Amino acid sequence: MKVSKSLRRRQFTTISTWVPILVAGLLSIPSTASCANIFRNSGSLATARYNHTATVISSGKALIAGGENESNSSLASVELYDPETETFSSTGSLNFPRSGHSALALPNNKVLVIGGNDYSSVDTELYDAESGTWTSASPLLEARYQYTSTLMPGGKVLVVGGIYDGKFKTSAEIYDPATNTWTLTGALVTGRSSHSATLLQNGKVLVAGGSNPNQNLGINSAEIYDPGTGVWTSTGDLVMARHQHTATLLANGMVLVAGRHHVSADTVGGAELYDPSTGVWTLTGTSSIWQNPQTSVLLNDDTVLFTGGIHRQSETQIYTPESETWSVSASLAEGRDLHTATLLIDGSVLIVGGLGTYDFLTGLFVPKQSEIYVPAPPMPEIAVEQPRGTDIPTAALKTFGTVPLGTDSSLQFTIRNLGSADLTGS
Repeated sequence: MKVSKSLRRRQFTTISTWVPILVAGLLSIPSTASCANIFRNSGSLATARYNHTATVISSGKALIAGGENESNSSLASVELYDPETETFSSTGSLNFPRSGHSALALPNNKVLVIGGNDYSSVDTELYDAESGTWTSASPLLEARYQYTSTLMPGGKVLVVGGIYDGKFKTSAEIYDPATNTWTLTGALVTGRSSHSATLLQNGKVLVAGGSNPNQNLGINSAEIYDPGTGVWTSTGDLVMARHQHTATLLANGMVLVAGRHHVSADTVGGAELYDPSTGVWTLTGTSSIWQNPQTSVLLNDDTVLFTGGIHRQSETQIYTPESETWSVSASLAEGRDLHTATLLIDGSVLIVGGLGTYDFLTGLFVPKQSEIYVPAPPMPEIAVEQPRGTDIPTAALKTFGTVPLGTDSSLQFTIRNLGSADLTGS
């Protein structure tokens, strides 16, 4: 976008983001602002599913594995989403149907799938992205579900806690892809399930919240795992006891947790930040819509996108770490819970499956239609040539409105410098 004027002496002033304008000629604005965050429909799954996993592999495609169907039966089927064509295609099936499992992309171009909520709770398998086939891997040393799995520096995988046969696990184990073996490591201070585990920038792992027999609706304790020693140590307690929450490592090294806590499933606000340098949690901002998001995704601009939740809401929110504020973002076409939200290579977010809005006539609804979240592009800056010694900032402009400056070529405007000549561009 270029603005010019033949003047004997010139200097450049930068006007960015939302530009105040005096309409002095033709002004054409697209019906949809090109600088808005949007959700749009993408390809449809071959098999509707929820409680599945979605993992980006080296090709940039997303591997959608397992889950449950409308009949609440675990699935072995697997699909690949191609962001270039926005279509799903079938690939090799899991050896065991499973849901509530975890899936991690390993550095060796394979995907490790671990456990699940049923009889597959000790079984693990590896997906070969080149051949599209699954092979059995060594089983977990202890059966567990509602655990966490974390990819560690160097490619090993840390599995922590969980529950099995009514017992809350204190044990943790490590998978080594080089030897295809699991080994026990140090035990948690407090057994827990439905907690979060976050790899910190210093290579340690923060485990926070969860459930245990004494506090089934949420605990507030947190622990740090040191991979160098294999030992867990207690750190600062959460401000609010919580379980089934989200945890996101921010670009500044702090950890944002948000979501379900024991006071009320409908409680508004209450997100917290953990500072690894002090071991202290502090409340941050207030969520104005809901307190139980299902997913959180760190976007490329360092903000965090929250989608879905137990109420299967379509509203989404953005958390901005710099200002510690929440804002309403675009809405999903279909409210969801137990879905996946996955950051793709191009910076967009793929929303797949989940439980949709319940229909009392037809029963459980599991949408096949996926959605793509497209973040607003960075606002462009416009170089405006003006006479030296004059000023174009907003104080020098009579403002009749604002126009979002995007990439749409139909946007034409005139900026009037009230102290000198008109500067016109398109």
